[in-house]
Amino acid sequence: MIAFFEKIKELEHVLIDSNADLALVGVRPTYPSSKYGYIVPKETVKGDNCFTVNHFTEKPSKEKAQTLIDLNALWNCGVFAFKLKYLIDILLDKGLPLNYDKLSLQYANLPKISFDYEVVEKATHI
Repeated sequence: MIAFFEKIKELEHVLIDSNADLALVGVRPTYPSSKYGYIVPKETVKGDNCFTVNHFTEKPSKEKAQTLIDLNALWNCGVFAFKLKYLIDILLDKGLPLNYDKLSLQYANLPKISFDYEVVEKATHI
């Protein structure tokens, strides 16, 4: 458990060192599964524990999952870190308020889409 939190603390340095929009945690798959999304690497950035994301594949077939594993893809844990400015810029681009109380009043009008689809998959440097 302590190792997990140590990795989470590293995300800040990953964001700073790489100037990425987002950083996320993946887990090395133990078997091909169609139950999880996969993070497909582009290139190694920092040792064996950090890489630039090429793309995501959401819940592939078991055969496709094995192909992704062969490409060193990781299961997507849904644990994200980001620079606050990145999310603030997204809110501003969408014409949404930065004030929590005002934003929460607009909650019902926000798109019914996951953070992965609305933010993560649109990021250019992960």
